[in-house]
Amino acid sequence: MQQVVAPLAVLAIAAVALAAPVEAQAPRVGRTLLSLNPLGLPFKYVSGEVEQKLSAIATLGGSVSYLDLNDASYASFEAKLRLYPNEEAFKGFSIGVAAGVTRVAESVTDAPDRSESAPTIAVIADYNWLLGRSKRVLVGTGVGAKRIFGNNDHFSDVNFAYPTARFQVGVLF
Repeated sequence: MQQVVAPLAVLAIAAVALAAPVEAQAPRVGRTLLSLNPLGLPFKYVSGEVEQKLSAIATLGGSVSYLDLNDASYASFEAKLRLYPNEEAFKGFSIGVAAGVTRVAESVTDAPDRSESAPTIAVIADYNWLLGRSKRVLVGTGVGAKRIFGNNDHFSDVNFAYPTARFQVGVLF
């Protein structure tokens, strides 16, 4: 009888173990983010970001943007450092700084086209949500302020200190 009970007990324990739900492992969030602003496309505005996780609290990245207006255009490149106080990089609230270069160009009737490139600095405050089962889809928003250190004598209608807004949809790798 013991010869039959022992193997049946082993089979019963194995069946229970196989049938028991396996606890979901915590999703492994990627270390690199690629994102775009899809809402800007109808308005001739293109914006993209790449961001690399340095630690649980910090990321380093870059952004490019281009805005085409009828008689003017704006292009910028910035390096960004973001700090996540919740110690979960890419998720939740972040504050940061940015530095880069901005090019402003305009066409004027009866005058040659003008353009100027100048350095910029910015402060940013963002909030990101990680979506999906694997937490690899990011939706992010934010606000900030940017200062262009240029000569505004050539561009009377360009404000060189202005607010910024951010909306990005991206994927973590």
